[in-house]
Amino acid sequence: MAVAAALALYQVFSSVQTSQLMKRQGEFDKRVAAFNAEYLEKDAWEAELLGYSQTARYKVQEDKILGDQVAIFEAQNVDSTSGTAKELQEETKLNSYLNTLDIQKIARADALKLKLEASNVRLLGSFRGLQANSNAATVQSEGLVRGITTGVSGYLRSES
Repeated sequence: MAVAAALALYQVFSSVQTSQLMKRQGEFDKRVAAFNAEYLEKDAWEAELLGYSQTARYKVQEDKILGDQVAIFEAQNVDSTSGTAKELQEETKLNSYLNTLDIQKIARADALKLKLEASNVRLLGSFRGLQANSNAATVQSEGLVRGITTGVSGYLRSES
């Protein structure tokens, strides 16, 4: 009887310990996911910032191109403030503006992908935590049932 009672207590205690370890692992997984998500969000911010930096660099190139156009027009004694020369400069400005919009669009799309990935990582971490808690409850219940079964069967054997 005493052996059965000790074995029953061991099964219950073991299941409680195992369930606590599972819960801790779930919490650890959740914290790691939050940490990774935080860095993905920082990467997203930097991706968008990179787009603005590229836009600024492109603006410098635009100014250089426009300056070169004016210099070429003046070297050929063409008035750059009217006519075809002005239209060419306006077209250059429009193309430059559209290109900067494309650069910003790509940067925002990259940032959005990273933000979405961060959200998914955080959500997966939460699901892992919930799964760990569910598994821990199951292990604890099974251990309790095994302990009770062992105790009762030991008692019944000792009575017969």
